[in-house]
Amino acid sequence: MLRTTKLFQRASPLFSTAARRTALQVPRPQQSRPFTLLPGASRLSPFKRTLLYWTLGTTSAATLGYWLMKDELEMLDNEKPPPELQLAANRQHKGYAVVELPDASKERLVVLGSGWGAVSLLKTLEPGLYDVISISPNNYFVFTPLLPSVTVGTVEFRSVMEPIRRILKRTRGRYIEAGAIDVDFEAKMVLVERQGQLMWVPYGRLVVGVGAQSVTHGVNGLEHCHQLKTVSDARSIRQHIMCNFEQAVLPTTSLEEKKRLLTFVVCGGGPTGCEFAAELYDLLVEDLVHYFPETIQNLVDVIIVQSRDHILNAMDSKVSKFAEDTFSRRKMKVITNSRVARITDTSIFYTNKDADGQIIEHEVPQGFVLWSTGLSLTPFTRLICDHLAGAQKNRHAITVDDCLRVKGIPDGSVYALGDCATIEMPRLLEHIQELFDSVEHTSTNEITRDEFEVFIRSTARKYPLAASHLQKLGSHFDDFDTDGNGVMCLGEFKNMLAHV
Repeated sequence: MLRTTKLFQRASPLFSTAARRTALQVPRPQQSRPFTLLPGASRLSPFKRTLLYWTLGTTSAATLGYWLMKDELEMLDNEKPPPELQLAANRQHKGYAVVELPDASKERLVVLGSGWGAVSLLKTLEPGLYDVISISPNNYFVFTPLLPSVTVGTVEFRSVMEPIRRILKRTRGRYIEAGAIDVDFEAKMVLVERQGQLMWVPYGRLVVGVGAQSVTHGVNGLEHCHQLKTVSDARSIRQHIMCNFEQAVLPTTSLEEKKRLLTFVVCGGGPTGCEFAAELYDLLVEDLVHYFPETIQNLVDVIIVQSRDHILNAMDSKVSKFAEDTFSRRKMKVITNSRVARITDTSIFYTNKDADGQIIEHEVPQGFVLWSTGLSLTPFTRLICDHLAGAQKNRHAITVDDCLRVKGIPDGSVYALGDCATIEMPRLLEHIQELFDSVEHTSTNEITRDEFEVFIRSTARKYPLAASHLQKLGSHFDDFDTDGNGVMCLGEFKNMLAHV
């Protein structure tokens, strides 16, 4: 009995408080906690917590947007498809059949191409305004900025494609998978061809958005190169890269052959070439490093050959400098002021000048070459320029006015946009007197140094193509002031613009 009493006394402090609360039905006091959307998020670091909330917010917004647009998308998919195109009975033009006009009440709009320019037009065109026909060899639109990622598997090719028929459904338009090979501006017809079948398609308005092709510069051996313009190009590049690595890892492959297979050369330091080189480097250091031996990884060499003195020459100099520094830290070679001479199945030859001005040819063994050296006219756009030879003088694109109308078409019924077109810019030398009079100079008909600097700033804004040259002229006023009187006359002003 005594032992039981002592045990109860020892345990009573543990049970007394709980017993009293149970008897009196007093709720246990709770500690106040700050409100949080996710209770477990408080244990995360501020960065991870911010990233978590940002991910949840964007996912919620995307989900909400999908549900808001779901009905519209379903209605678009369930809408009745457009009628089938038919050939006109007993009608031919220059020996080929002609597609009839089923809806004569609407003006027919024919859009050539399925790239950025053509698709941007189709996505913003008012439905029912025109009888729309899209003609392109590819029945899909490609998000080209992601193509370099497709080449290394970062992005799947299905993620960068959108069916052109789905885009056309909004405008109730029709699609012909074919390529344009000729145009008759007088009869307003376009000749298209697919697998040997040719037919004329009449138009009321024609939009040319067929893009451009890579310029060759007369280099021999381009059949050994890859290009990066289509999904097929990206898939071919991806397969070639992996085949080279698998070939290099074989025990029967010599060390010299391994070095050649793992040397990747990019011809052209533009956006596409630099982006592909960066994606290739990421593939090596983030993916293949986990699966291939280190001896193989150490043999990889990425080389960029650029004809100018720096890469990304169309962008700001700071962007170019940043890219070159980044490639240098990654031990990627950038060879500038060099031109590709020829390419074989195992080597690439390029030339540059030494300190004495002598041209020297260099050979680099290669296992892969990407050709990305700028744009030139496609055969169809060159044909258009030949038909309009009197008005089309540009060698690289179709010249259009500020409304994208092709120069040389009197009624303005033909438009061009995208890479195949260039807007006609006013020529500086044709407006010398106008520019000279625009300077707020004195009645002496001469320009002082201060007036000249004001003119430089205003003209650079009006003629952006000459801006980089004009902005350097402020410190060279004395060089154009040939008589040294401290002012610039009309003749000296003309010499200055001719120099620019």
